[in-house]
Amino acid sequence: MLTDPSHEKSEDDAVGQYHFVSYSRRDNAFMKRLKDELESGEPPCRVWVDQSEMKPGPWPRQLEDAIDSCCSFLLVVSEESNKSPDVARELHRASEGGKPIIPLILDSKVKAPFQAGGYQSVYFLRGGDFGKGLAQLLKLLGDLELGKSFKKQEPVHQAPLTTPIIINAPPLVTPTYFQGRTDQQQRIEEFLSDNTRTLLWISGRAGSGKTALACRVLERVQRGVWADSRRKSDIDAIAYVDHAQHARSDWLTLFNKARRLVTPRGVTDPQKPAQRHSRTFDIQNLLTDLADRRVVILIDHIDDLIDLQIYNIRGQYIRDALRAVLTATTHRLKVIVTSQILPRDLQTAQQARWFTLDLAGGLPEHDAMQLFRMLDEDGTLGLQRGDESLLTELCRRTQCNPGAIERLHTMVVINRSTTPKAILQDKKHFLPKEVLDAMIARRYACLDAPSKTMMQILSLCNRPVKADAVVSVFRLYYTKVDHPAIDPDEILKQLGNMQLVQQREQGYCLLAADRWYVESQLSGDASSPIDDPTGVHLDRKTLYKRHADYIEQQISSSGPMMWRGLSTYQLERLHYYRFNGKDYASAFDVLERLEPQLLAEERSVELIEHCEQLIGKLEDSTRSRQLFDMLARTHHRCGELDRAAACYEGGLKCVRDTGDLNRQCLYLGNLAICKQESGDLVRTTLYCMAALELAGQIGNRVWETHIWNIIGEVLASLGRISAAIRASIRALKLARDNRELEVGVMGIFEVVALANLGQHHEAQGNIDQADDQCNRAYEFAEKIKFQLGKATAKRNLGILDLNQGNYKQASRQLTEAMQLVKGAQNVQLQQTILIELAAAQLMDSKLGDAELTVNTAVAINTPFFTPEAYSLRGIILQRQGKVQEAAESFHHALKHAEVVLKRTPRYYRGLDVMGLSYSGLTLAEETDEYIDKAVGAYEAARFIADEPGIVRRRLLLFSALAKDKSEKKLVLVRNAISPTH
Repeated sequence: MLTDPSHEKSEDDAVGQYHFVSYSRRDNAFMKRLKDELESGEPPCRVWVDQSEMKPGPWPRQLEDAIDSCCSFLLVVSEESNKSPDVARELHRASEGGKPIIPLILDSKVKAPFQAGGYQSVYFLRGGDFGKGLAQLLKLLGDLELGKSFKKQEPVHQAPLTTPIIINAPPLVTPTYFQGRTDQQQRIEEFLSDNTRTLLWISGRAGSGKTALACRVLERVQRGVWADSRRKSDIDAIAYVDHAQHARSDWLTLFNKARRLVTPRGVTDPQKPAQRHSRTFDIQNLLTDLADRRVVILIDHIDDLIDLQIYNIRGQYIRDALRAVLTATTHRLKVIVTSQILPRDLQTAQQARWFTLDLAGGLPEHDAMQLFRMLDEDGTLGLQRGDESLLTELCRRTQCNPGAIERLHTMVVINRSTTPKAILQDKKHFLPKEVLDAMIARRYACLDAPSKTMMQILSLCNRPVKADAVVSVFRLYYTKVDHPAIDPDEILKQLGNMQLVQQREQGYCLLAADRWYVESQLSGDASSPIDDPTGVHLDRKTLYKRHADYIEQQISSSGPMMWRGLSTYQLERLHYYRFNGKDYASAFDVLERLEPQLLAEERSVELIEHCEQLIGKLEDSTRSRQLFDMLARTHHRCGELDRAAACYEGGLKCVRDTGDLNRQCLYLGNLAICKQESGDLVRTTLYCMAALELAGQIGNRVWETHIWNIIGEVLASLGRISAAIRASIRALKLARDNRELEVGVMGIFEVVALANLGQHHEAQGNIDQADDQCNRAYEFAEKIKFQLGKATAKRNLGILDLNQGNYKQASRQLTEAMQLVKGAQNVQLQQTILIELAAAQLMDSKLGDAELTVNTAVAINTPFFTPEAYSLRGIILQRQGKVQEAAESFHHALKHAEVVLKRTPRYYRGLDVMGLSYSGLTLAEETDEYIDKAVGAYEAARFIADEPGIVRRRLLLFSALAKDKSEKKLVLVRNAISPTH
């Protein structure tokens, strides 16, 4: 079909002497006033708005033409326009067309869209000075016109541009919601204006938008619109070739039609009498006849003419024609070809004369999300202003493929019973069948058996895999002896060329949707024969095992020491294959080797997930117990004390069933620690007594020492400091007397006992003894390289300095302690160090530093010490004048303290928190209603623990809160803390 799309345009339209206004209907009044002022001004400025300029006919095309031909794009920016999909489409069109975009701001709180950057905004604020904004806009438009006039004065040495003749209808009309591909559009324009290149090959998966991209650029070129005006070139004709029009006669007809149509009237048709020549000679003759004419030919979708076995062009005439186009230099013909794969037989021919454009990766995520929104024009699918996470996941599953996005949208529109959210929540299907068919199923069905086998092998790989591993597993199905002609490396390359297999730096893999679909082709029972006419269906369990066996073969061939050098990545792959292959015992054995590496990389959550997947799947009781141990250790390190206790209970049940008294003692001790750290000192005491009795029965001095240390800490928390000292002395003696039993463990227990004694003596006010014990603890911990012990001792020394008024020295000690504990992942110790450091910074009047430190402490969250963190945070905020935030922090402190005191009513530090928080609320909320509660809390705390060091600490924090005049208001509270002061 021949069409001549010349348009009747006014002189102004032809040269773009008008300004396009994009606005929301709610800003209609402003738009009308702006139009009237600009068109009645001196000089007048012509304005294009849809209400007055639209003519009967398709309105999207009229809008596009108007934007493409305007000299500037005036964007009315308001809350309503930023929500308008129509404005978004118009802005996108202007941005892609390189138009000057001038934002007209109506509301100072509303920002212009990102695409509107580049030109100064003009403010027409509602209720403001309209005339001032108008004057600024006119000056800006005048500057734009001045810049254009300079360009017009430059000498032009080319004939006027003509409207190209169109041969055949284009394969599609570019949709109005076309998104992105700006760089690729510019590359096509660059190709069209480049006199040295004659062939552009656009490749990409089905649905990637190859045809739409080519047609969009050619449509714009047809209308004289170029993204970069510097590349603007005369195009005499644009021809669209259907994928079936590849016979010799079709090509001759096409070239002859092009030659006749572009020959000026009155000039004799140079066509010669038909003679028998070679195909190449025919094409070269035709090319010579078009030497002074630039004709663009789009040959769309020639995949049917590419042999998938050898990746060469099957159509001999089109292959010869393309080679002739590349070889001949006497023509200005431009050929654009689209296909899913690149043929090999052209890749080495005249490389300087052609280049490729690969659309394999789909759209950038931002453009794909915008495409979803543009398709949901009326907002019925909830994507216009929808959840970003939902759109992100839709983009991931569709691989940002425009064709897949369009199919998904169409399917949801037709089937109103489903929604995008419901599609994502469907656990059985990754995407609807219609979408997967377009993305992968049809292409996969065309593959031969070896290629399907290769993809099924890769479908079980959750991470990229090296070629050696894939080839090794492949050879178990296609042995060299039986299939010498099959080259697995070549198959990988071919699948990569077809963009069905992705090659990453770490190896080969499948994209998410491809992987899901191909994995669905696996069998759950037994593999079908590779030559089965029903298709290739490998056994899933066997395939997992073969992947895992390959990794272990590599390890065994390198010697037993190779296990130590395995990377986290290798171990994770091995665990993944063993677990999914349902070899749970082997999966656990790998997980034991993986545990220290995941913890070192601070990936505790992933370790917990691996452990929980194995619960109930291990038949061996020893492995089951070890699994509970691993899970409990990890929960404990993360501060998840209740979960850790539940796992220790599970381990305790396992060892009770086997009668293992030593391990029972171990679990009872660990349960005591969990309950102690969770604030349940009653249960801590019960577990300690049970463990102590059991340790005495079996003569286990190691656990007896450990339990006495715990008992000392419990007694101290209950305010029984003298009894705590006796318990810690007993632990210290046991550790020293039995050091030969387990040197390392007893050394750790000795450090703990010394550090605890230092704290107890400080509580009693014996500063010299406390300092001596803490220094001894640090020195011995350093000697045995016990990092946590060093951190604990440093913390205690910092507390001594803080309570003695040496605030700078305290900050130094506590900062060192924090550095020591960083790698240990002991959350409770970290939190206590941060609390003390924030207190030291507060007393040193470094309120900004104190706030940052205490905020970190609050974020850790342990039952015993989070109340203290919140109350200290309240003091710091109160001192900074942030009264409302301080009150909120005091309320949080009270809430957390009540939880601990419900479990352990005699926990005096919890009562101290309540007294301090009620005092803070008295100041922050300026009320006396909390004074009696503060007095009651402090009196209860003093009744439980009134040692000098403890009282001194209470007064230190209270004094930090009650400054100047506020001290008089809280005099009753101060007397409750220390009646003698």
